[in-house]
Amino acid sequence: MRPVKKILKVLKKTGSRVIGSGEDGLSCVVSRGKYFLCIIASWGEGWDHVSIHANMDGKDFTPFWEDMCGIKDLFFKDSETVIQYHPPKAKYINNHPHTLHLWRPQNQEIELPPKTMV
Repeated sequence: MRPVKKILKVLKKTGSRVIGSGEDGLSCVVSRGKYFLCIIASWGEGWDHVSIHANMDGKDFTPFWEDMCGIKDLFFKDSETVIQYHPPKAKYINNHPHTLHLWRPQNQEIELPPKTMV
């Protein structure tokens, strides 16, 4: 994950609103023109994690692919692989129906499939 000072600098530069920031995470609202992205990021217990949901006129909706790519670029280094999990249904947790999550384990590399399979 990028250093929090760099993330906060970009957020400030883009006019985003930082709601809270601490040793283990931050929350912010990023404007995307007609809608907003509500973000909670954390780095602890061996994981970097960013949750994102979108809102327009008080109505929540699932972020677009382009939103997820932009948030990945904001919070994570270009060299880092980040994933979205689809767990088994028995382990599925849904605290907010329109929230997507980006995950990266801090102490191991995420294995990628061979380039020929992509």
